[in-house]
Amino acid sequence: KEINPDLVRRTLKERKRATVRQIAQATGLSIVTVTAVLQELAAQNEVMEEADLVPSGGGRPARGYRYNYDFAHAAIVYLYEDHGDWTVHRAVINLAGQPVCEDDTAMERVDLACLEEILSPVIASDPRIRAVGFGHPGVEVDGKIIVSDCEMLLGMSPASYFESLYHLPVIVENDVNCAAVGFGEEKGHGTMAYLYFPDRGCPGAGIIIDGMLYKGKGNFAGEVKSIPLGIEWNRSLYRSSDPFCRAAAQLIAAISSVLNPELVVLNGSFINTSHIAAIMGHCHDLLPPEILPILFRSDTFAADYRRGLSKRTLALLASGLALIHKSDTIG
Repeated sequence: KEINPDLVRRTLKERKRATVRQIAQATGLSIVTVTAVLQELAAQNEVMEEADLVPSGGGRPARGYRYNYDFAHAAIVYLYEDHGDWTVHRAVINLAGQPVCEDDTAMERVDLACLEEILSPVIASDPRIRAVGFGHPGVEVDGKIIVSDCEMLLGMSPASYFESLYHLPVIVENDVNCAAVGFGEEKGHGTMAYLYFPDRGCPGAGIIIDGMLYKGKGNFAGEVKSIPLGIEWNRSLYRSSDPFCRAAAQLIAAISSVLNPELVVLNGSFINTSHIAAIMGHCHDLLPPEILPILFRSDTFAADYRRGLSKRTLALLASGLALIHKSDTIG
């Protein structure tokens, strides 16, 4: 029963505005079916009927419809380091991924209780919030965080904690995975490794295969610091240009030998264009020229992170939209 509404939703989102006949032509559904679906979606306020008339190419003008991106919202919250201190970014987004409101809060300590204090006010004030996304620098396995740059979150189960608290679906996602998804959403690429080098600590990678995020068994794919290259990833290495470039080339060679990605994105505040040229030179010494990936320097980690977490959270929301429609809790 949800296939037809999903087809109508997708068409309206792609076209921005359409008539019944245009939707029927695009979806292959009958005009009777499209009309019935639009009436149901309009009754739930998910679709808006335009007040003005749309020319129909001859004959009587037809009414147009557009998708209501504020039909539902999602809340996202994620951690990032700013000059060695933790900052929590909080946002409410609509179904187009656009922020309804957003802010940043510097935190001396970050645990689930602190995150609850940040999330609860926006969830209480916006009844349209129907999903929560939480991004963090670490690995979650079977609902529990087993690796994290934020030590106070180790062993915690944020998804079950917030689901029981808010009675909403929750997704927990690694920061670099989010950035890889966000970069792919903006730039587009089939198979890619997104390498992020924080100002301190070890690099992480987000792996995109055929346009899809690959997380592996236990969500551990991309934990490249575990590759036994004999490299100590730290601030001292990052400040030494040639040693860092050699190390990065070794890492890219290891990833390329397994995944053979078309593109490797490098992101880090200290990485500049001269690094990319030097890394590519070292890669030429380690890999056959036929399999060398394209290297791309990015300085948009925060934007990629936010875009990717938004997309992952909205996908979670979309998968549960039909059930939400039937909920007695919706006013």
